[in-house]
Amino acid sequence: MIETEKEKILHVRINKATEVVWEGEALSVSSRNAKGAFDILGMHSNFISLVRNDPIKIIQVNGTVDTYNFKQSVLFVNNNRVKIFSNIE
Repeated sequence: MIETEKEKILHVRINKATEVVWEGEALSVSSRNAKGAFDILGMHSNFISLVRNDPIKIIQVNGTVDTYNFKQSVLFVNNNRVKIFSNIE
């Protein structure tokens, strides 16, 4: 199957307990978990991971690179949507 441009786009939302830290479209989300480095691109399979004390890097569709550092986060991927719940205790 050939990917369309729309299928390559991720919708990303980063939440803290009381606020949305960032929300927008991205080409990729990268970080590390207990097994090692990972990259999330469009059409990624369902995925859930705990990220501890490692930066989460987001490359936006306009090429801007944002890096977020949280003590602990839970990251969910489903249907080109990435949800990151930060500062989970």
